[in-house]
Amino acid sequence: MFSLQGVKHQNLVSPQSVASDATVTSINIDTKGFSELQICVMRQTHATAGFSALTIQQSDDTVASNFATVTGLVAGTDYTVANAIGGANTSVTNVSFVANVDLRGKKRYFRILITPASATAICSSHAILARGSQSALDSAAGAASFVQTPD
Repeated sequence: MFSLQGVKHQNLVSPQSVASDATVTSINIDTKGFSELQICVMRQTHATAGFSALTIQQSDDTVASNFATVTGLVAGTDYTVANAIGGANTSVTNVSFVANVDLRGKKRYFRILITPASATAICSSHAILARGSQSALDSAAGAASFVQTPD
């Protein structure tokens, strides 16, 4: 279960138009010092087809060729993608996909690859790292602005 303890936010893919069957690769996520990772992928439009692939990869370093798909997080093999994401529904907007990753036993760096199916799509992605070994109560939390309610 995720909580708001030691949380860091990171934009992975800024909203952008991704051509049909093209793939956009996110920036790398450095998970050092965190126990949980939540990845959110959003698609603004979904006329007749969703994503043909959502791939979550990990690596010990940031070398692109060293990233490999995370076992247990393979769409279509390890889990079934909902129709709104997978392409069976029509005229669905603002679709999202969420993956919760337990970082124990995983590698340090993560990234995602997003491939829309048969239609160009506006896609974006965001990550939340949780249960950090140190609490980030300022810009280290991954935000340009940070507001905390008084006790």
